[in-house]
Amino acid sequence: MSLNFPTTFWKNQKTPEEETPPAVGSISINWNKQLFYSPYGTQDSQVSGPSNVAFNRNYDGNGQNGNGPFEPNPGGEIFYNNYNDNDVAYPENGDTTNQNRPYFGWYLRGNNTYSNTFHRNDPWTIQDDGRHIRLFTEADWSTLSYINYELAFSDAHPEGSSDEFYYSNRFYNGFVQSGAATGEFTLEGTGKTLRVYVSGLAEKFGAADFYNAGTTEVLSGILEYTYDLSILKIKEQGSDPEVICSGRNISTGAGQDYPYGYPWDMNHTLFYDKDGNQKPQRYYERENLGDSINFSNQLGDGTYENVVDQTKRQDYVREVSQYTGSYSLAAGNHEIHFGFITQDGSYNSGGFIGATFEFIP
Repeated sequence: MSLNFPTTFWKNQKTPEEETPPAVGSISINWNKQLFYSPYGTQDSQVSGPSNVAFNRNYDGNGQNGNGPFEPNPGGEIFYNNYNDNDVAYPENGDTTNQNRPYFGWYLRGNNTYSNTFHRNDPWTIQDDGRHIRLFTEADWSTLSYINYELAFSDAHPEGSSDEFYYSNRFYNGFVQSGAATGEFTLEGTGKTLRVYVSGLAEKFGAADFYNAGTTEVLSGILEYTYDLSILKIKEQGSDPEVICSGRNISTGAGQDYPYGYPWDMNHTLFYDKDGNQKPQRYYERENLGDSINFSNQLGDGTYENVVDQTKRQDYVREVSQYTGSYSLAAGNHEIHFGFITQDGSYNSGGFIGATFEFIP
């Protein structure tokens, strides 16, 4: 391939050992992590959507039971070459027919069939005895088409197969990415105050961009056009789970026109408290670290300035943008529930959601 694909986009993420989150308290949180995949079944019987997907705890690169995570699927292909990555998990009209069925999957890294160096072995990172957790989204094929169009739509041949697939479909994740984790911890004595810090990066594309593209109404706030959804809950012993905060993307005027549109780039996640109030009340733009990516697409060559390098995505978060909250907890066995979904398969390169927990006497 004659075009140089920028290494800032595709090279593998930092390992957890290279990251240095803030030092926090001494209570340990034990996490049960999950990644979600569309279920197995025939084309006619397969039903997708967040309540019907299967999950995998083993992170073996295969999804389930040693089989590929993308077969069978409604397209009947190993890499689901004709999948529409704009299909959303929560369609406004509830349409999840074969034509509009969202497909869930993670490519991961290290499997012989799906081998690539563009993703992590495990999208979850857990540190400091479980008091710091993040989920990193995988690079997607729509983003690649903006940066290197020729490479994205070149042919690839899986080993041992005569089938042809787009390069982007084989190595980049165009599916809905979703995960959940449950953390368990024990407080003794008189209990403690739990201090929570939540931050993230989410895609710039959103409802306002549909309006700018010529629709007849402003679609802001409609779930179908809201992406990178997250929720964090606390479950005290003997009580039902209670929402701490939720998060989503916010359209920041990225536009979607070639070649200068930035819908695939990232900005801060927008957070809300349990009562639906934006917190922090002011929205802050992410840090500009001076990173750029050269592009070559249908309309020419150039450089995207001030973009997120996915290998250091957490470095773009400004402290003032994070959600913070405090919760008094009695002694006992408690749980934290953490969930995330990209909503569709587009513009996920460089995104993440993360939380830090501090226990104060």
